[in-house]
Amino acid sequence: MPDPKFTKPWHGVPREDIHWNPTIIEDACIGCGTCVTGCSRLVYRYDFERKKPVVVDPLNCMVGCTTCANTCPSHAIAFPSIDSVLALEARADVRHAVEDDLLTRRDMLESPLTIPHPDRIITLSVSAIANSPHSDGSIDLHIWRIEGGRFTTWAFNDMNVGDHLQARGPLGDFTMRSGPDVPVDGVVAEHKHRRLQGIELHRLLHQQCQPVDRLAHVHHFPAQINVDVGI
Repeated sequence: MPDPKFTKPWHGVPREDIHWNPTIIEDACIGCGTCVTGCSRLVYRYDFERKKPVVVDPLNCMVGCTTCANTCPSHAIAFPSIDSVLALEARADVRHAVEDDLLTRRDMLESPLTIPHPDRIITLSVSAIANSPHSDGSIDLHIWRIEGGRFTTWAFNDMNVGDHLQARGPLGDFTMRSGPDVPVDGVVAEHKHRRLQGIELHRLLHQQCQPVDRLAHVHHFPAQINVDVGI
């Protein structure tokens, strides 16, 4: 029987609605039992007569986990495409559930390590970044409304001219993940000394050529940001 502590909703999505569990490739399986003894969630049981593992409680499987497949010596375990999980993560309600969980369990999840954050203040004029910095250091932003998005819903419905916002992004450079079928315009680099980043570098390394009709955005958050709204 599935274990209730493992089958609770995943970031608000009922576990039974998520197709994520291992499949044994019988012809390749050598019956070593590594998957059975290595899975702490009891997804597997062992058929001692056939000397083969059996997926008995697939809903016990942690969404996104592929440890058993990674440690299978005969590569006899298959999982659905990770794209199915990434598609769930892209949903606004799932992102909100993650954010709410972080805030609710902050006392438990907050890191005890102190890592310096470069608090360089940047003033932005909100009019994602549409231009290189102006001579006064300001940068024009475009805001696209995201269906169900908390910030963009507020920005479109409640933000007023002259509002002063303060935000701190994660330390370092990052890009939003996208699938190989998402077209991009090309390579993005702020200046000649900056290395290629994120989606563009990934595509170049994998020699993926896509139609040119969308701009891929590279986000850089080196500092705390003050946003002076001017629209």
